[in-house]
Amino acid sequence: MMKKEDILKFYSKYRLFVFPAVVALSSLLLIVWVILPQTIKLLTNQATRNDLLHKSQFLEVKAQTLETLDQGDLSKKVEYALNAYPSGKDFGNVLGIIQRITTHTGFSIVSFNVGGSKGSGDQNYSISLQLIGSRQLISTLLNSLEKAPRLMKVDSIEVSQATGIQGAEVNLGLSVLFSPLPQNFGTVDSPLPELSQNEEELLVRLAGAQEGVGITRGEGEIPLTTPRGKANPFE
Repeated sequence: MMKKEDILKFYSKYRLFVFPAVVALSSLLLIVWVILPQTIKLLTNQATRNDLLHKSQFLEVKAQTLETLDQGDLSKKVEYALNAYPSGKDFGNVLGIIQRITTHTGFSIVSFNVGGSKGSGDQNYSISLQLIGSRQLISTLLNSLEKAPRLMKVDSIEVSQATGIQGAEVNLGLSVLFSPLPQNFGTVDSPLPELSQNEEELLVRLAGAQEGVGITRGEGEIPLTTPRGKANPFE
């Protein structure tokens, strides 16, 4: 064990080296254990503050945008979209539309059968129709079905001469589309979705179809009023 005199002698001999080394070591410990953690914490707090400020400004702009929305117009657009592309199969509404279209185009329904989904998806179902009517009005019937206020498409058609009566026998295969409502409408800080120009034009066409646009037959126009779909779930 070194004596006090030896320590003093060692210090006197090497003090030019010992003192700077002690200061350097103390400074290093101070930096590692005090200054560096405080600096990191300060930078983290600054980043959190900036993030909160950005979110606050974003939410303020979003709230102002929501206040400027026309709720009546938005509700109508949702109604048109849900009537044309509902969340369920809505058999009654589809049957009513088909009955009106076939009647107004001069066709009579002989049979009406509902089947399962076509293809790999489960958001459609098939309808088979057997109709009797004028061969000259088949194109009008097909156009009216394709432009119906409920999304459906003609998958197949067979035309033959009706047995025992005048007119044509038409066998139609239709696909009727539907889609469940989304379960996630976005988070509070997600951007507000905006309708594109094509989507706006599509809503205008849907509105025209659902507000009673007529079916052209011959020289005149026959008004077609369809039943409304399910109630607006956003109201």
